[in-house]
Amino acid sequence: MKWIIGAIAGVVVIGAAGAPYVSGHLLEDAFNQAEPMALPIDGLYWQPESYERGYLNSEARSKLVFRQAGQQDVVIDLTHRVQQHLGIDGRYARIETHLDLEDGSQAQALVNQWLDVQDIPPISTALYPSGNSLSHLSLPEINRPLSAFSGADISFSTQRQGRFGYEFIMPEWRFNEHAAYGINREALIEGVVLAGEGRVSGEGIIWDSHSHLTADRLMFSSGGEDQLDLHQLSFNARSDREDDQVSLGFELRFGALEVPNDTLRNGHYRLTIERLDAPAIAAIAERMNELNQLGNLKVEDLNAQYLRLLTNQLPQLLSQGPKVRLAPFAVESEFGSTRVDLTLSLVPDSMPAEMGAMAILALIGSLSIEGSLQLPLAMLEAQYQQTDPTGSIEQELALLVAEGWVNIEDEILSMTINYDRGRLELNGQPADALLNMLLGF
Repeated sequence: MKWIIGAIAGVVVIGAAGAPYVSGHLLEDAFNQAEPMALPIDGLYWQPESYERGYLNSEARSKLVFRQAGQQDVVIDLTHRVQQHLGIDGRYARIETHLDLEDGSQAQALVNQWLDVQDIPPISTALYPSGNSLSHLSLPEINRPLSAFSGADISFSTQRQGRFGYEFIMPEWRFNEHAAYGINREALIEGVVLAGEGRVSGEGIIWDSHSHLTADRLMFSSGGEDQLDLHQLSFNARSDREDDQVSLGFELRFGALEVPNDTLRNGHYRLTIERLDAPAIAAIAERMNELNQLGNLKVEDLNAQYLRLLTNQLPQLLSQGPKVRLAPFAVESEFGSTRVDLTLSLVPDSMPAEMGAMAILALIGSLSIEGSLQLPLAMLEAQYQQTDPTGSIEQELALLVAEGWVNIEDEILSMTINYDRGRLELNGQPADALLNMLLGF
């Protein structure tokens, strides 16, 4: 899948660079002036190679490079056949992109695990005078001893000012592997539709994006009771930038989630993050891209560099006073309904410029939390019995109930939380003593 998306992105670079001029000469100049670029997939890069211009038909060559820490680069050669013909749909040129995989190459071995290279159709891209482009790829149906793939349709469009859109539709994919010691590994993915749009900024960061994923079923099993079976999945994600602030949003719903010894139903989770610092995000993305391009770092060294980068940028990232809201976090189980609502916010410019013990204390001191929760007592009891079969969850909660910090009514545990800059209230009752005990003061 990474190779497919990367190939489409490579085509778009060529097509969009020459729009809206109906001229092979300008297409050639734009291609030759194009710089190697990172694509919106970790470790994947595109670089131009050559362009041979003809009167009505031209041919260009480029490369996709997949780079991972501590591993040899995987290179896929691309051939782009440019037809400079007007089309009845308004296009002024069409580009067909073919994968050129050398026999015995690492790239061919990777692709052949899932696809027959000779069966991969070219990616077709139409260019329009408006500056728009539309790419399409239809993957064929594939049946192998260990996998069955229904085929898939992929489309990718671009517009001026860095706007793009995409859609991926796959009816079914099955995988079965009989591993050592008689363990069967299985996977089933049904009814997947992924669609979205966004904008790539001048620094190569995707802002103002929206995506939507639905799947009828996702099932993964490693044999025995190690199985996850998810039905009626819906997932939405968005990112928006306004001035120097970025907000993110995620929402997940599912009809049923079957796990060993339990089934969860009607899951609904929504998470929003507001007021992140956009320049800090841009700096993090730029440095991560530089580190990824080195290609000679071990995985542990690369992770250490990532951690150092995030630690150094954290005060700036949180300088706008971010607000995080989890509402709702809700699901139904055999014990009843569970719901958690939680909001966390920070005072702007509350952290010192350097991380350390004082920064952590400053973070705690400037944090505000509001929330509530409702939990079935039977669920808590079942979890408690796994660690202490002789005890009772109600006995453990007796002190909290006596202090008024927790309510138990109709077999439901409920509580409200309010924390503001060092002061804690539970159910409206002061709970600073509990906070100090938890913090070890």
